[in-house]
Amino acid sequence: MNYRAGTFLRAFSAGIDPADRLSRHVGRLLAADGVDANGLNPKPVDIFWMPHAVVPDRVIYLADMAPVAQVSHWNTITTSDYWGIAHSLRVSETFVGCAACYQQIKKSIDQLIDPPGSQP
Repeated sequence: MNYRAGTFLRAFSAGIDPADRLSRHVGRLLAADGVDANGLNPKPVDIFWMPHAVVPDRVIYLADMAPVAQVSHWNTITTSDYWGIAHSLRVSETFVGCAACYQQIKKSIDQLIDPPGSQP
């Protein structure tokens, strides 16, 4: 999202139960779009619950799940989107499954940044 949005927004990612490391397919998929995967690591969402952490404007869920609890220092205008992309971890372990998830994420990002009908 950072790559696609430029200076329009800044995105962070985290998970409820993050993996120990990125999928072996991530580097290849991102590199195909000119994105460097160096420095990307799975991290727990609770790092954003700390008082000094960045307060999100929006929380995007890639899987169907209950929302995370919003902590008191988050803005009351923090919104949520449910993209429902990560339907099956098992599928996303294959390159084809991971690529399909990545393509859907890219499409969802494009729709978020440039909603249909927003351009003249």
